[in-house]
Amino acid sequence: MNVLGVRHKDTLLLANDLGLIYKNSNKFAEALDLFESIYPISTAEFGKKDSDTIIIMSHLATVYQDLGQLKNSFRFAGKG
Repeated sequence: MNVLGVRHKDTLLLANDLGLIYKNSNKFAEALDLFESIYPISTAEFGKKDSDTIIIMSHLATVYQDLGQLKNSFRFAGKG
């Protein structure tokens, strides 16, 4: 059995997918917690210009928007 760890790209992508499931189920608080926890890891491990980091950042921005936190949403929209 191969254990990947929390900083592995596949683990982050699975967490991103789970965040989308939360978001699409209107569980915005859970989605926000998850995206806020994986975005800094992805940024540190793969950089701000990594395509998967940018996707996670975009999802984080849309969850902030869904929660009506436009100031936070704008902080992430268009970064990269």
